[in-house]
Amino acid sequence: MCANRHSALIFLLFAAALLYAEDTETESASASGMGLTLPPLSLFYRAALDENVRFSPDWKPTIPPDAFSVLHGGGYSEITLTIDEAEYRLSKNPDGSLNTFPFFYNGAVYTVEVLFDTGNTISGFTITIHDSNTNDDDDDEHESEHEDDNTEGNAGGIAAVTPSGDTTAEGDSDKRIEVAFGQSRAEPSDLLGSNPSPQIVRIHEDDAYYFVSFAYSNNEIIETYFSEDGALLFLYRIHFSSDEHSNYISIEKRSSEESNVTLIYYDSRGDITKMILPDTEYDALYNHNGVRYWEKQSANTDDTKYGEKNIQYDERHIPVRETISSAEGTVYIDYQYQFDAQGNWIERQAAYKKEMLGVLITVDESIIKRTIIYPP
Repeated sequence: MCANRHSALIFLLFAAALLYAEDTETESASASGMGLTLPPLSLFYRAALDENVRFSPDWKPTIPPDAFSVLHGGGYSEITLTIDEAEYRLSKNPDGSLNTFPFFYNGAVYTVEVLFDTGNTISGFTITIHDSNTNDDDDDEHESEHEDDNTEGNAGGIAAVTPSGDTTAEGDSDKRIEVAFGQSRAEPSDLLGSNPSPQIVRIHEDDAYYFVSFAYSNNEIIETYFSEDGALLFLYRIHFSSDEHSNYISIEKRSSEESNVTLIYYDSRGDITKMILPDTEYDALYNHNGVRYWEKQSANTDDTKYGEKNIQYDERHIPVRETISSAEGTVYIDYQYQFDAQGNWIERQAAYKKEMLGVLITVDESIIKRTIIYPP
């Protein structure tokens, strides 16, 4: 390692220690030029330690809450969700740990490939930031199209992505970010499942390198981001609950230019019931079937397309109808399924209906497909 890179790492550790001990305000003349836009790396790490992709109310609204879960046949080794020509893939290693998975945060989607060292310990990630994330509102508009017109086609249309990082609906290029754990703490943190806890992380995006230092306490992780020359860019403070779940309950992003906080609330089972971000609020309620109520509200009062979903299930515990209500009216979506030999759905046909002259009329249709691979 070159001398200036070694000096930068020493500076990172020193700066992180000051931030953790003194809670100082961040300052950076170069923060305005920071092109790196990622959720906290701790969230990716915790997601990679899970054996499933769990629903959160900030998912893209066109992706079913049960997209990455199965009801029958025990475990699975891979699920591929196909909406039009777009794919989302979840794959597992033979030991059940996640290999590739979609990560959702505030309506954006990332594809995460987990990297392992020779000891089968997580050593980093390859994270694809999809170009469709910049057009996130378009997905919600697709949902509301059924309230505005009666044309067929792309009822559940989204500009989504394949695991390779290529957009399939928009055709634009995506960003691939390489995350490498360069150094870990001697003592693991319970907040990361008692796994090796990153202390210094290197991020490579395009031709730029960034470094992240991690500082840990009993209920908090601070991630401090630096440019390659050691300039302080921004930090995340992730606060966790003190119960047995150790769920993250607040995320503060702080830089010289802004400071904002995201709040997260849970029910007694650990499901997320509310997320309050600076410009958007998400809500969800659950029952024994899964998600039964799902709502997104925008801080922009001129936006009327955001509304609420009520989901009805049948005796098989699968959704059979959604009612989407907003200021522009109500849409009813009825679902029909095809199942594999294990009894899990592999195709979901949606009929979008509106009430006209006292009768529900189908105004659009769509199909979502799943390919499920089971372990031998």
